[in-house]
Amino acid sequence: MMFSIYPTDSMDVRKKIIDLAIRKGINAFFVSLHILESDDLNEFLNYLQKLFLEHNFKFHADISPRTLELLNLNIDELYKIKKYGIVGLRIDFGFNIEEIKKIANEDFIISLNASTITRNEMEELKNIDFIGWHNFYPRPETGLNSEYFKRQNSLLRENNVKLYSFIPGSVFLRSPLYEKLPTVESHRYRNPYVNYLDLKKNFKIDNIVLSEGLIDEFDLDNIINYENNQIITIPIEMNIEDLVPVICDRCFKIRIEETDASWRVENTRGFDKYIKKHINSDKRVKGSIQMDNLSYKRYAGEVHIMKMDLKQDDRVMKIGSIKEEYLDIVNYLGGAPIIIFKRIKEVK
Repeated sequence: MMFSIYPTDSMDVRKKIIDLAIRKGINAFFVSLHILESDDLNEFLNYLQKLFLEHNFKFHADISPRTLELLNLNIDELYKIKKYGIVGLRIDFGFNIEEIKKIANEDFIISLNASTITRNEMEELKNIDFIGWHNFYPRPETGLNSEYFKRQNSLLRENNVKLYSFIPGSVFLRSPLYEKLPTVESHRYRNPYVNYLDLKKNFKIDNIVLSEGLIDEFDLDNIINYENNQIITIPIEMNIEDLVPVICDRCFKIRIEETDASWRVENTRGFDKYIKKHINSDKRVKGSIQMDNLSYKRYAGEVHIMKMDLKQDDRVMKIGSIKEEYLDIVNYLGGAPIIIFKRIKEVK
């Protein structure tokens, strides 16, 4: 995962972002060098150089012809910005194919706009190694829909191009609209950790970039745990106190077989023995955590995560539920992942 910092961020916001990045071991950043509201990039570049020299941070910079104007450089002099820790250039707009090829010869990691690139442009650039890096969209209702996002990703994958995409932050939102910066419009107001899982599990995005500010540290830790260990944390509320030490903070595996009704959690049969009193489920709704009771005989104790709403069944009991803002996690549990239930009141 990567963070983002901008010339227009206050020093206080920058400090909070950098402090968290240092604590969490994040050392790669997206930066923009052509923001209309920023006329003088020298202070910002000097700031990046300080971070580069002190912490070995690396930066991928969004550039356009305006960048060259602001820095008083021609296209053959872009190599000069390497001293600031800039290792990659995301070529957003304004450069023609020949100019892109010239920039690519300067030994930067090159990224092109995955949200707008066409098949013809892909053909013209077939001899260049580059990353397909999607846009973000500040104005509400202008982010990509899922079908277009999938089509663009398929086009790039045909040519073995790695894919990067943005998720919006939740604090220190970027001006001037402060309406978040998603790539996919449906992510605009959703939980960042859920958005991350959507991009990783559903769209198979290679690298995910926080487009602005910060997110809750609990959500960031869940993301880092997935990146490092491929473990999906499921924040839940518990209905049965006896089961907290049995269910929470332990790794389980989702069964590989998929059903319409629920995800079955492996190696949980017999867990009903930890319950002092069996209580029938009042209702089975999407995101609820259900356990088969003694009426299910050999299946007693097996845990299910509901994928859909079903009628009440006296043979099962509700032991908990996914916290509402994380409910869409149920859509990303395919492929037999390792999961860990985390009782939400312990962390928030």
